[in-house]
Amino acid sequence: MTNKEEMITKAKLAAYALNMCTVSISQIIDYNDINILKQEYEAILNNLNLETIPKDDALLHILRQLLDTITYFIIADGDEQIIEKEYQQKMKNAIWSAVPNFGLLVAGGSWSTMAISLASQVGIGYMNYRRNKAEYATEKERQLWQLRRTAIEQFNALKRELFDTAWRLADTYKFPDEYRITEKQIKQYNHILMDRDSIRKYERLESIKDKFEAYPPFWYFIGNTANFIAGDKNLKISNEVRNDYRKCAKRYFEKYESFNELNILREDMIAASCKIEYAELLLNEKNPDKSRIAELLNTAIKMSGNANDIMELCAITYLKIGQQSYAEKYLKILVNEEYNSIINAQLLSSIYVYNANKVGYEILTTRVDSRYLYPMPKEDTLDLKQLEDEFVNKQKEILKRKYAITVDRLIEKYAIEWNKITSVFDLDENYPKEFFYDIAEARTKRINQARMIFSDKRKEIAYQNRMKNANYEINIIRILNEFCNSMFRLTCKKDQQHQEFITGKIREELVKNKENVNLIHKKMLDGEFDIQEYEKSQKISLTNLVSPAIEILKSNIDKSIEYKKKEDFLNIESDLRLFCVEQGIKQPEIENLEANSMINLSNNKFNNLDFFSPALFGSQAIIAQKNMEFLLDIATFVKEKMQKISLQNGQAAIYYYNDDEFDAYLCDKMFTMGSGPDVKKYAIMIIKDLKNKNNDLVFTTKGIINPRNGKMKFITPYNEIELKNDAIILYPNYEYKNEALDILALSKIVREVGNRYICNFEKKTEYVDKLLDGKLIAQWFKEREDAWGDDIVRVCAIPDKNVLNQLGYRLDKEINPDKNLLQFYYNTQTKDIVDLRMIHFKDIDSNLQTNLIENNGILKIGR
Repeated sequence: MTNKEEMITKAKLAAYALNMCTVSISQIIDYNDINILKQEYEAILNNLNLETIPKDDALLHILRQLLDTITYFIIADGDEQIIEKEYQQKMKNAIWSAVPNFGLLVAGGSWSTMAISLASQVGIGYMNYRRNKAEYATEKERQLWQLRRTAIEQFNALKRELFDTAWRLADTYKFPDEYRITEKQIKQYNHILMDRDSIRKYERLESIKDKFEAYPPFWYFIGNTANFIAGDKNLKISNEVRNDYRKCAKRYFEKYESFNELNILREDMIAASCKIEYAELLLNEKNPDKSRIAELLNTAIKMSGNANDIMELCAITYLKIGQQSYAEKYLKILVNEEYNSIINAQLLSSIYVYNANKVGYEILTTRVDSRYLYPMPKEDTLDLKQLEDEFVNKQKEILKRKYAITVDRLIEKYAIEWNKITSVFDLDENYPKEFFYDIAEARTKRINQARMIFSDKRKEIAYQNRMKNANYEINIIRILNEFCNSMFRLTCKKDQQHQEFITGKIREELVKNKENVNLIHKKMLDGEFDIQEYEKSQKISLTNLVSPAIEILKSNIDKSIEYKKKEDFLNIESDLRLFCVEQGIKQPEIENLEANSMINLSNNKFNNLDFFSPALFGSQAIIAQKNMEFLLDIATFVKEKMQKISLQNGQAAIYYYNDDEFDAYLCDKMFTMGSGPDVKKYAIMIIKDLKNKNNDLVFTTKGIINPRNGKMKFITPYNEIELKNDAIILYPNYEYKNEALDILALSKIVREVGNRYICNFEKKTEYVDKLLDGKLIAQWFKEREDAWGDDIVRVCAIPDKNVLNQLGYRLDKEINPDKNLLQFYYNTQTKDIVDLRMIHFKDIDSNLQTNLIENNGILKIGR
């Protein structure tokens, strides 16, 4: 090399090092993703080749600052693991799609059937994440992975310092200014790389390529984009066009190869990826140079630092060129490293079978369950078709077993929830999930624990009061509906006839137990739920109710899988895996991935249906359901509003409905004795004064209570609470103040609750533009016959203030009785309203109006 050539090389090296830092910082900012930050750390700053990088103080200074900044904001291991597991799954799926027949593959006669370029279509993990980042950008993950504002500010400060570095390097190495990429050019480049339209992305890269002469990675990315287009089966382009893109890809990969002298990284994932894709392009030529391909693969593995994903891609390509020994070497490493172990073990086992390597095969069975492996023939003859059929049949049996296990785990999940209704005896105790299993041993432990509770009078009273508010029947219906919706999502059965048959079997079992459920629920409400009743409740289990239906379901799943072809396994496995992720249950896989996912679970979404109605248990369950819906609605509304109020000075705490602190607070004896249970039944939020125990507030669906000296005497309806200076006024003329709260904001929320839930009939109003008569009244009741019961009466009423007050509604202004009518169901025992509407009409039938007036504005309607 002449002195001039050496100077040009040094100038390019300096420019490349500078551009590498500039692009690194810009991509961290533009992607705004902490995973990209980690990739930049690993790919560049922790990986510099000190022999070739220019020894310059200015460059050293900016590299040190960049390293320090990235280290400060480095990614947590947990997020990186999630990404890696998702990528392994994608790689597994791609290999399954590309390998039509394991036997023919290892026999060396069908590598062309695997012409799909795994390297370009799936990519190494580094490239795959950047390409598919948009797919992972759900709100939750965006919040999890976005850089904090302080990080962005620091990286922007580094960009300013890069200008000084560029000035000094240009002066020292005398490189032309066109070698240096400007910030504007980099920003445009980053945005192009994030383009989801591959053809447009390629054309945009073509338009800026003359600006990136001293930045080698550019030439890989443009080649990679061309190669991706050539292999993308979803693009409707001709084979002639695909071949043109392959030629472009090859040209740009060769351009990238020409920059080998500028390699300033010890391990270069982009260079390794380029060599694999280049090798696969050469493989598609008419007479491929297999020795050149093998050389590229060997270099790729070395340049990647033996990265697992690179080894896997290379192993597949070694199989394509018939070099089984190299494929075997790397597949064995991958299995031992537990990287995508099942698919790699299947490939490795097929090699062992073809080479009759029984020793290697036997050792492999100690790593991976033999049921997953390509079968070793019992005789010396090698019948590939027979082995392939046996292999496919084994995979079918595995799939059946996986589905059966998943069904059992789904039952276990909902059985735990079911048993928690009655078996959380002590809110302060941390029960293991095994305590709630539907098995004899767990049931015995629960009954023994219940006996201990009932032997302590104080604990018995507290437990019984909790059971009064357990909503036993409603929770049974809810759990069964959730279970069935999950089950039909698992089996992908949207067929109404199938759903009705399965739910019909469950309903039959439910009806058999109806009387016992009603009795248990009544005992709960009456405070008479004793040890005998508890033991009865344990005989009514989710497992017992669903078992007859599940046996039929499992049989149907088995029949469905039996008729599937090998190419269908991928979709079945994928759907099963996504289901387990959705449900948060352990996947039935030896390759035990955790139940975490970045995948958008929008595919195959099922609309949740109510297969079971509270009407199965009668009117008391319907009333409970209506009350629960109302309570959840108002509790959600209040929580949303209150969370916008900041607490000051640490002098108050807010407990929301169903929080542990909320439940613990209401376990106090003043809530569990006398009138306490009624308060607990309707409570939605608590504001606890941490300095004055007599200054707490309990928000209920009916109003606010201020417990004083262990007693609750008054409840103040929301629309009767007034604001006075820095206090709100509660009955009986009690001024509530709290320095930790914005009282003005609190009073506004109280007023909103009063207007929305007490005084506002907008959502309950229906307009009738014709004569309102008895037929229209009867029709509304007829459509709601399931609300009828022994203690229920059907009522029409003139909406004057007295009637509305009796129903618990307090209005700021009169409602015109000549244009409005109330219609509702009313429970004479519980005093609950079940379904209410305000009818706004133009004209009313004179007979109906006369009957209302003669009955003091309230008319009871018979059946």
